[in-house]
Amino acid sequence: MPKVDEEDLEIFVSLLHKGSNIASSFLSERGSLNFPQQPTVVFMNIDNVGLCSNLFAVYHVYKNSGTSKRPFAMGMIGPFTGIKCGPARDFESKLYLAENKDFHHLQDLIAKNSASKNLCPNSRLAVSVQLLQGDPAVVRQDNQSVFKNSVEARKIGFPNVILPGDVRNDLYLTIEQGVFERTGKVRNVEVSAQVILQQQSASGAPLLYSTSDDCFVMAAGLDSSNRAVFPVIYHANNPMWMETVRLHIPIEQFAGSHIRFEYRHCSSKPKSRV
Repeated sequence: MPKVDEEDLEIFVSLLHKGSNIASSFLSERGSLNFPQQPTVVFMNIDNVGLCSNLFAVYHVYKNSGTSKRPFAMGMIGPFTGIKCGPARDFESKLYLAENKDFHHLQDLIAKNSASKNLCPNSRLAVSVQLLQGDPAVVRQDNQSVFKNSVEARKIGFPNVILPGDVRNDLYLTIEQGVFERTGKVRNVEVSAQVILQQQSASGAPLLYSTSDDCFVMAAGLDSSNRAVFPVIYHANNPMWMETVRLHIPIEQFAGSHIRFEYRHCSSKPKSRV
């Protein structure tokens, strides 16, 4: 990994399916890699082993200064052609430094071998990959050492076969792009989001609203929070994020709720926010 002074690195991994005639799409939500406590991510319900020939693991690396988070680097491993159930297989990848304007589609540039200018010298990302098949309960029982300290990342959407008892109450929110004025300080914008719930009120009284507690999940393995804070794309008036988060809003409170976005200017100087 490249060395970063006085800033923490956060690493997230997700599965990317790259079709021949369709745009690349993420099959799973992100899993947080927290070394050494949670060094493993288990991706559930891939459905079809045949997908592995076009399946990649994408590693997003961010710098966290304590006041804001910004893109730093990306790695990509795959495709997992020919992978079978059995012992884990080792893979290696280089890391590519992120330019703010390219981070949202850097995985496509890497897959096309068009990201050589972003290559991070002397970097190496080494992982082991193991395919597990079978009933989820049986797989967990037979592979307790794998699941013991792992993060389980959900598939975005239901599997092809929905079994009795499979209940999901997930809303996925993707922040794509912003367009801001080119004047003043509007260049380093931090976007955050909160869920506002409509409360019951007496007949004829004004509607009451309150913020929801702990409904945002930024990545599997992270604690839920009442606010989603997205990375800062420095020196960009039209930043592209393409960041997806999961929301869990109680079904009985879903009607009448809304999402409030807030925008802040962040100084490029450490530990300074306006």
